[in-house]
Amino acid sequence: MNRSPYVDLHTHTAYTHNNGLSTVSALVERAVSYNMDALAITDSGNVSGVPEFYGACIHSGIKPIMGLGFYFADDSRFSKSTRKYHLVLLAENSIGFMHLLALAERSFTEGFYKRPRIDFELLDMFHDGLICLTGGLGGVVDNYLYAQRKSDAVDFVQKCLSLFGDDHFFLELQDNGLKKNQEMIAELIKLSKETGAQCVVSGGSFYVDRKDALECNELRKAHGNNPLIGEGYYFKSPEEMSSLFSMVPHAVQASRAIADRCTVVLDADKCGKISRYDNDLSIIRQLQGCITQQ
Repeated sequence: MNRSPYVDLHTHTAYTHNNGLSTVSALVERAVSYNMDALAITDSGNVSGVPEFYGACIHSGIKPIMGLGFYFADDSRFSKSTRKYHLVLLAENSIGFMHLLALAERSFTEGFYKRPRIDFELLDMFHDGLICLTGGLGGVVDNYLYAQRKSDAVDFVQKCLSLFGDDHFFLELQDNGLKKNQEMIAELIKLSKETGAQCVVSGGSFYVDRKDALECNELRKAHGNNPLIGEGYYFKSPEEMSSLFSMVPHAVQASRAIADRCTVVLDADKCGKISRYDNDLSIIRQLQGCITQQ
């Protein structure tokens, strides 16, 4: 398989409960058709899709990149705030995956209010081996910028740079066909120049094909979730992403560079025995027993 110039580091599958439509098999199959040699899974709030995703990727000759779209509390995980922000973390190595699972477990056992949440205190404890992306329009930075809270966005970025380092923290650029995407891309590029934080391009898909947009929104609305605007949250090809972000080719290339750095090897037999029907916390704890030393 040829090395694709772009690797999608932010995808939602059907394991993003009642929000995502993409099946793992369809997503991996499409990645193969795109000649992608690596792919990330970053479902919101849980890693329950990781066992199936890992097996499907290995079977298809694709490097699996394990991640999670965390819900982030910008004050404290113990607060009763209903604010909902996203923060994407990718496991760079076995230590990173161990820390990803530790954060996931704590998000349920300590930070659960409406949804499982983490905060800066937990990130300070478990950031080694993790690469942080800002999460797109649902992320803290984009929300601060859109609300014209520029100083808060700068403070958040500087805090993340101090914690993760400038080679493990990236401002995430997405284009799902919204005017808001274009506004945020421009603002994030400015923020990158001001803070020194690097940019990376990601997809943020919730379904595989554009034609699946209606079905995905019907699923979301049936469970009381907000519909996605437009039909742009499909799984895009490297060629399309390179075209959409031709003005920042370095941000496209950053996705490739990050993918090359992320290598986590799991015990495939143990991983394959984890039932998709177990609850999220049980799957987290079973995955902890699947980590092998690299």
